[in-house]
Amino acid sequence: MIKYLLKILSDKTFSNFLWRSVQVLGKQGVIFIIFLLGAKYLSVYDFGIYNYLLSILLLVILIGDFGISLTTSKYVVESDGSKNAIGKIIFNSIFLSIILSSFLVIFTLIFGQGFLEDKIVLIYFLIPSMVLAPLTSIYDGVFRGLKLFKKLSIITLVSGVFSVFISFFLIKEYGLTGAIIANNFYYLLLLVLMIPFIRMWRFDYDKKIFFNIFKYSFFVGLMSAGYFLFIRMDILFLGYYNLISDISYYEIVNKIFMLLVLPITLLGSVVAPDTTKAFQEKNYQKIKSNLKNKLLILFLGGIFASFCVLGLANIFFHNSEKYNFNHLLIFLIPFLFLTPFKYVVHFLEQGYLLPGGYAKKVSFATIFFGVLNVILNYILFGRFGLYGITISTFFCLFLLNIFIIIFAIKQFFYSKNQSVKI
Repeated sequence: MIKYLLKILSDKTFSNFLWRSVQVLGKQGVIFIIFLLGAKYLSVYDFGIYNYLLSILLLVILIGDFGISLTTSKYVVESDGSKNAIGKIIFNSIFLSIILSSFLVIFTLIFGQGFLEDKIVLIYFLIPSMVLAPLTSIYDGVFRGLKLFKKLSIITLVSGVFSVFISFFLIKEYGLTGAIIANNFYYLLLLVLMIPFIRMWRFDYDKKIFFNIFKYSFFVGLMSAGYFLFIRMDILFLGYYNLISDISYYEIVNKIFMLLVLPITLLGSVVAPDTTKAFQEKNYQKIKSNLKNKLLILFLGGIFASFCVLGLANIFFHNSEKYNFNHLLIFLIPFLFLTPFKYVVHFLEQGYLLPGGYAKKVSFATIFFGVLNVILNYILFGRFGLYGITISTFFCLFLLNIFIIIFAIKQFFYSKNQSVKI
């Protein structure tokens, strides 16, 4: 047993996983602390407005990145460490991201008044994050591709510590506006600290690299857009029907769910560079052997995690004066049931399918079930109200997870030709 543990601890993948965990938990921790500060110092109504605005921001960030960071990481691995190639990849990735972000900022300024009405003033404060957040994601992808997990972790922790103190002051003193500005400050500081560690810049527009990044990132981004049609669209749907307090409950459950599956996403991102390399070398047997036994373990781990979270939620929210625990369970139970499936799917997506070149097929499936969720939201809300939204999201996510699991098993274990062309 001791020899086995020492073998794990000496494994580079395990070391990278630890640093990646520290980095992402640090980043998500900062965002979660800002979220908690908002829950503490804002009224339930203002907190609902804050999360409603963040849903819009996340949509803008999603399009501003639109899979560019993961694609950047993939191409950095395939560059085999060439500084010249990596420099071109960084420049063209940033160039593409700025084009998308600029378009979204202009769109928001021109058409925002029509669909945001009195909230348009608050959207103006979010514009810096619309540009900065996708850029930090691109640099995150470069660090991952180069396997600089330790450096990325330290940068994230340093920026996070400063941001928490500033966020506490901003939210306490300036309320809803301060909470929005706190996000801007965090992304700016993170980007400023990232840039000096990657000195491979080349101001060199390369048409081929630009369109290769655009083509693959489009499908990765399309997949993320598909997921937006689930949780975030549900929140926008609740906002449309003025169920602002329910947005607070829904977002709390969403944050719990995100933290629950985060370790698996981290593990997938750590093995992704090795998967890309294996596909580049057409070493499909290595991919198959790496997946054996892991999927069942992940599924069982998801079951265990779900019961743990249910117990913790009961402790923290059962006697809460601010939130009704039984009402919270309306959203929480379906998500916990999905957790074992999401453990398997997140690992497959982040560690094998996307870095292996399967973004197109996964994105189409996600979009299909995401659109189905929106349609069912409209239909079921009319019949069952709030319960209809929960039923719709659970049903569509369950079908999507089953589809991806079956597709991955068929492709990695039973397909003779595993090469993928986009």
